[in-house]
Amino acid sequence: MSIKKDNALIVLNGDFPKKFSPDFSNYSTHFAADGGAEFFYINKINPDLIIGDLDSVSAETLKFFKKQNCIIKKFPAKKNFSDSELLFKYIRKHYPKIKFVDILGAFSKDRIDHFLVNLNVFTKYAKHFNFCIFDDNFTGYIFNDEISLELEKNIDLSLVSLSNKTVFKKSSGLHYSVDNLKLTKKSSRGLSNKTKTSRIHIEIQEGFVLLLIPKS
Repeated sequence: MSIKKDNALIVLNGDFPKKFSPDFSNYSTHFAADGGAEFFYINKINPDLIIGDLDSVSAETLKFFKKQNCIIKKFPAKKNFSDSELLFKYIRKHYPKIKFVDILGAFSKDRIDHFLVNLNVFTKYAKHFNFCIFDDNFTGYIFNDEISLELEKNIDLSLVSLSNKTVFKKSSGLHYSVDNLKLTKKSSRGLSNKTKTSRIHIEIQEGFVLLLIPKS
């Protein structure tokens, strides 16, 4: 799914993956929501934007990026949107060509509520972006049209409907076909599928889907 042109790396204020080190040259832009700026500071990369109430980023990090003339947008702690949603609203307005988004720090073991809210935010913006979420425990893809992936054979994956109604059109490379399958948020049928071949392809007619690949 990832391409170099108009492909963004976004780091949220969750757990930074230890087993995944991105190739920063694959991204045209880099964005941080609040404490996600620490990831860029550690990796000596200047983000295009740092946004949020900035209660989770150190003064040292902010001072450093101010000297680098990075754009920093501070909001009050009492606000109507999460830091992640503020970020996506900004990207939609100022970077309308961005389509592919890789995300780090979406999940936090200490704040599962943040992850659940992030999923809602991702779903809200899934018409505009194709999301890839990287974590040490899983990789997730959120999409509403189609997806093709090169994967190993016989690995576990699950398909979770993020919409009240999701209709699959066709698929290939899965042990359990999802051709013409209908799922809802209340359905568990998409749980525990497997790859049958080294390439899978899934097309959706309606709705939004989280394709989740757990890591052993």
